Amino acid sequence: MEVQIGTDKFVAEPFTGIVVPAGISHEVWNDDTTAETRVFEVIAPGSSRNVMSILKPAQPRKVENTAQYIRTPKVPARNELKPGLNGARFAGRDLGTAEQMRIDSTLPGSGGPSPHVHKFTQVYFETEGETTLTYGLLTYRLPKYSIAIIPPGVVHTNSNKTNAVERHAVLLLNEPTDRAEPFDVEVEFKRTVGEAK
Repeated sequence: MEVQIGTDKFVAEPFTGIVVPAGISHEVWNDDTTAETRVFEVIAPGSSRNVMSILKPAQPRKVENTAQYIRTPKVPARNELKPGLNGARFAGRDLGTAEQMRIDSTLPGSGGPSPHVHKFTQVYFETEGETTLTYGLLTYRLPKYSIAIIPPGVVHTNSNKTNAVERHAVLLLNEPTDRAEPFDVEVEFKRTVGEAK
């Protein structure tokens, strides 16, 4: 995918994150008519303006150091994956954004953390394979190109119950500012109400 930020143009390879601050003119397109491009675009926080106003072309102007907005973390190859989540971060508070953005990868039969909750919204967008999402007391299969939005306070976890590697983009909206508080608070399921002890 081609991207223009200000007056500078770049080519975004697979698993490239592009972080464009508010007020910076930008455009994306695909010049290759033989190849499909899929983009997961997030506007955060959401615009309070008329949505149609976003579609009006902005006039490109020179922006200093535009390369800083193109983020290509090292997404591990299959032979580099370890059990559990293997995260590759594009963005976060230490990288100048309020939102954390990463690609998480899991091996077959592996998974995320224990069931947990947190105070922020979390979004999954499945980019490869399939993850199984435990969401409260329900379980959902998330095949490629599925999206899940997990509001604050919802117990959740995910696992790879397939024979293939799975990868999903993760957004934390917004990444917590208080480092003294844990991101995740583990939840333990003991027994159902009324079950004999």
